[in-house]
Amino acid sequence: MAHTEFGTVENGKVIFDRVSESGAKEGIQHACEISEKFGARVCFAAMPEVLASAKLELLDAKKAGHEIGMHLHADDAILVERGITSGKERGLALLSPDVQKKSISFGAKIFNRELGFLPKIFVSGKWSENDATRDALNEHGFTHDCSPFPGMRGLFCDWRNLGRFAAPYRYGRMVMVPVSETITGSVVSPETHGGLGVLNAAFEEYAIQNFPLFHIALHTPSMTDPRMRETFSQLLSFAYCAGADFSIPSEIHPSRAKGKSNIIPYIKYAKGAFINKVLGI
Repeated sequence: MAHTEFGTVENGKVIFDRVSESGAKEGIQHACEISEKFGARVCFAAMPEVLASAKLELLDAKKAGHEIGMHLHADDAILVERGITSGKERGLALLSPDVQKKSISFGAKIFNRELGFLPKIFVSGKWSENDATRDALNEHGFTHDCSPFPGMRGLFCDWRNLGRFAAPYRYGRMVMVPVSETITGSVVSPETHGGLGVLNAAFEEYAIQNFPLFHIALHTPSMTDPRMRETFSQLLSFAYCAGADFSIPSEIHPSRAKGKSNIIPYIKYAKGAFINKVLGI
């Protein structure tokens, strides 16, 4: 899953802005090139405001078999300029049900206008949503929501009802697709600190339990950075050599699978400093 936004990478960290179009345009191209080497496909969950500038890249990705979804923040400029949101609220869950519904409806209309189709896959900005969000998504025909971040609780979201190994589950007509995490609770992403060894360990931790989901989440600006591109490539290579069955969100189905944390893969692949952190040394 690639959250498709404007931005750059500075000092190993993704910096989001409203002007660095390369974060979306070049990020999409690089993510496609890397994933296609291993027979994988990416879902590009695009912010409505990037559609006009990254239209060609997104449609090319779709033609190549990748998937396009919608990524929406409560303070997106396109919503603020339209007067739908004030820009003061940082998460969708902080908006009223009516404003959430208007925001999602407007975003979907932008997709239809720019790309010629309505989005079916959704990711909420800052993982922020509530039942009102999901009810609005169901009403607008979305089939998969990739926003759940198991155990995460912040100013804009509360996913404490989900354990770390959360399998896909159903909400109304939608399938909820939780992100996958390392043993320390970080999202599995080439942007995650800890290095490739930690990500490989996380994959093996899920794989040895035959867990049906290993959800990698990244932001397209990260793919403009050579180091993060190499990490993404090496992680996909590791999964490919292990026989992973790469899927896009629309192919994910609910499951009752359960898993549990296992430190052994991290001892095997991760560096000593990370293991010391896990053990509290």
